Amino acid sequence: HFYGFFCPATALKILAIATAMSAFFALLMNKITAYNSVTLFLNRSLEGKAYDFRKGTPKAFRQQLDVVIHAYLSLKVGLVQADEKATSKYSSELLEALQNVDGKVLKGDAKAFWEEKKSFLMQHARLCKEASTIAGKRENFIYLSQPLIKVVEAYGPGDEKLYVDFCPMANNNKGAFWLSASKVIENPFLEESMRDCGEVKQEITSNK
Repeated sequence: HFYGFFCPATALKILAIATAMSAFFALLMNKITAYNSVTLFLNRSLEGKAYDFRKGTPKAFRQQLDVVIHAYLSLKVGLVQADEKATSKYSSELLEALQNVDGKVLKGDAKAFWEEKKSFLMQHARLCKEASTIAGKRENFIYLSQPLIKVVEAYGPGDEKLYVDFCPMANNNKGAFWLSASKVIENPFLEESMRDCGEVKQEITSNK
């Protein structure tokens, strides 16, 4: 009989399915909202106010920051080559280098700026270290690069100039920035066949 379709047991099953679907779509919308918020942050992070703390930066902080930059650039090379051993080594070294930076030697805005950026750098350096795949490390390298670019702009890159590169195809075609010691494009986000995808967007002059 047709009315059997509306028996209590069937109605309960339909209700359970509807509830599950409602919960699924609510979770999906939350993820989309969070995803869009992160994307908006990334897009704005390079467009915000540029700071210049080069003159007042203590030598001790400068030396510690140089270690961070070196570890980052080494990690970038490992990602370009999709070298699991190298990326594991340098992601660990980057996290350690960040932990060793003593922001207490800074003052005022320079100190506040570093503390803000360091918390974000530490978070994604740790996630990058913990990621078990090259793809996972590449994903976190996107979020590492954004604040480190602002840090290098503010305190300077050290004795050698650095370049800010951009690839429009990285990060699921939303684009991503990274730092490089050379004008030659070596994309850390894409496969070997796409290694030269990208362009130099900015040159950050040395502290000399």
